[in-house]
Amino acid sequence: MKRDEYGTIGLTQDEIIEKLRTDASFNFENLFVIDGGKYLQARMDSYLEMPTIYTWGLPYSESIVEYHSKLQEFWLMPASYQEFDIASWIMSLCKTNEEIERVNTELELYREFKLINLLRYLKYLREIADKHKIVWGVGRGSSCASFVLFLMRIHRVDALYYKLSINEFLR
Repeated sequence: MKRDEYGTIGLTQDEIIEKLRTDASFNFENLFVIDGGKYLQARMDSYLEMPTIYTWGLPYSESIVEYHSKLQEFWLMPASYQEFDIASWIMSLCKTNEEIERVNTELELYREFKLINLLRYLKYLREIADKHKIVWGVGRGSSCASFVLFLMRIHRVDALYYKLSINEFLR
């Protein structure tokens, strides 16, 4: 398995075969294959309906920054979360004026960095974890400086209590 600078993962034909051998339901559509010459040739020779496997390492038409910025628009979550007013919901979790001020500041940064969909996705992910009783960690890294993530129960570090600057996380 290889990963390019865009985050695209490429698998060898042998790795794909091993995945299929160990997991018959493995979906190999939309994969990128590193050494796909044999598969592509067999697909053309057989005239069978076989899924397309793309060749890994094709040149991209945009820069890495443009590519990842475009990906920020697409999140795999139900439509109800994609349309959810996450800002109002987070504001409803505030109990004091200090919390309201901090959340407003953070939400402006989340908007500036185009991360509102990330917050929606984290709400979705947290609800799935709760539903299936998946243990959630205490928190780690600079994300613990986000009071919004604390209110959403993504981590358990109260950034207001510990006087952590959001700029440690969103800069």
